[in-house]
Amino acid sequence: MTAFKGKSVHDYLKALADEYLRTHILQLNMAGWRQAVTFSNYFTGNFTTNIHPEKPAVLIYDGLSSYVDIALADKVRKKNTIIFKLPPQTSHVL
Repeated sequence: MTAFKGKSVHDYLKALADEYLRTHILQLNMAGWRQAVTFSNYFTGNFTTNIHPEKPAVLIYDGLSSYVDIALADKVRKKNTIIFKLPPQTSHVL
């Protein structure tokens, strides 16, 4: 059994979603997985807003090289960030 505070489950889920969306980025695409544009949107819309603007940063991700295109590489360089890509499907060993 799950109990929710409030008048309905909908109210609870809406409040939960509102809080989640304040701190996370949600994107949908027809492929159902990350693509270069969604990864770029994550970098500019979420990652860079949560790092110190004058200190270097490292972004570690599990994925394909196709997520990083020339435009994103330029944005990364301007934000003093290093992207460290793990081999695909290996983050579970961390």
